Amino acid sequence: MKKCPFCEQKLQDDAHHCHHCNSAIIDMDGNPILAQSSSSLSLKQMVWFEKVIKVLVTIFFTVQFFIDGLIILRLVFGISPMNMNTSLTITANIILLIVAVAGAMLISPLIINWVKQNFDRVIK
Repeated sequence: MKKCPFCEQKLQDDAHHCHHCNSAIIDMDGNPILAQSSSSLSLKQMVWFEKVIKVLVTIFFTVQFFIDGLIILRLVFGISPMNMNTSLTITANIILLIVAVAGAMLISPLIINWVKQNFDRVIK
């Protein structure tokens, strides 16, 4: 038994890649690949990086959905929530903001998972 140089999990001696972290252990010439500790990200860093990306994607979709909602309210209903001079526009802004946040929180994980799956497929 040998250990993966990237995740330290036990592997069979004839393994070419780690089935735990999907890292290649042996290159195409049969030479072992060594982990580069200075340039590779630790698991803690990867988790933190993924959380930051999730927050940024959620913020992006919240802003996008809010802007789209403003356009729809203006074109379809003739309401301009940007004026904020009546209780209707204030209510429309609050509802629009809640819907934008909820929509972004629902769609962001789907987008992130799709990107991760396709990115993993390209790397493999």
